[in-house]
Amino acid sequence: MSEKLKELRERSQKRKKLLAQALGVSSVSELRHALGASLDAFPKKQAVADYTAEGSEKPVAKEPDSLVYTDSSTFLKGTQSSNPHNDYCQHFVDTGQRPQNFIRDVGLADRFEEYPKLRELIKLKDDLIARTATPPMYLRCDLKLCFATGLDMGRECLKKWGFRRCEDICWIKTNIKNPGHSKNLEHNAVFQRTKEHCLMGIKGTVRRSVDGDFIHANVDIDLIISEDPEFGSTEKPIEIFHIMEHFCLGRRRVHLFGRDSTIRPGWVTIGHELTNSNFNAELYAANFTEGHVTSVYLKYRAQPCANLVYNVS
Repeated sequence: MSEKLKELRERSQKRKKLLAQALGVSSVSELRHALGASLDAFPKKQAVADYTAEGSEKPVAKEPDSLVYTDSSTFLKGTQSSNPHNDYCQHFVDTGQRPQNFIRDVGLADRFEEYPKLRELIKLKDDLIARTATPPMYLRCDLKLCFATGLDMGRECLKKWGFRRCEDICWIKTNIKNPGHSKNLEHNAVFQRTKEHCLMGIKGTVRRSVDGDFIHANVDIDLIISEDPEFGSTEKPIEIFHIMEHFCLGRRRVHLFGRDSTIRPGWVTIGHELTNSNFNAELYAANFTEGHVTSVYLKYRAQPCANLVYNVS
């Protein structure tokens, strides 16, 4: 029995050394501080003298005072979950920090830091889009809103309107600035929504092999990771506009149900929440006359961009 116990202790000590090496601490004694674990929360039971009815002395264990637990570290001692670097779900339970908060290089400025050629391509495309974009135009009008519940219903709507779904872009929401468990919890909801899907469709026949002057696929990823807006806000991440502009090189773009905050060059914004209008059909059509806009890198077709974005929250 003693040999078995000795072997178990040696294995435990070896695991501690490997964990200390992985966490970058100098010794095993510093593991407790690195993992954020405190000393034993349960005080040792103290035996006090008590007597039974017959008068004989009987040791009775004294109950410890009621303890207040601020996290689950007490119950996770000796397990992998006691290290928040290994269990992001448990870390969310303890702190309210969502697991996606710890994904690296999610910003546009840092995403292509290790891919210089792709970063140069994105820069050239951004410069080209900014140089050939039409002046921003917007029209305030009432639009009929069609609600659809779930992605399946969204795909059916695209099919009904004659569009072929070509991509599903997912927006993962972080809560780094305002962590919590029930910030956006809906009425009678069990789970909290932390993502939204965007269905992108194409109308007509587009082939990457011959239509490279009109579409440019596989430039961006189909995942957006950004901070969750305030509760009740319908704002979408600005990166969704970059993805559409990089993918489709057409210069006619329309944004339905837009707001003043979404007005941008190269787009016609339409919505009832706009405070003003400046749309002029003749002036807008003049931007696409032959020879009006020239490009050194790309030759644009004189046809509208066949893109549709359908948001399902």
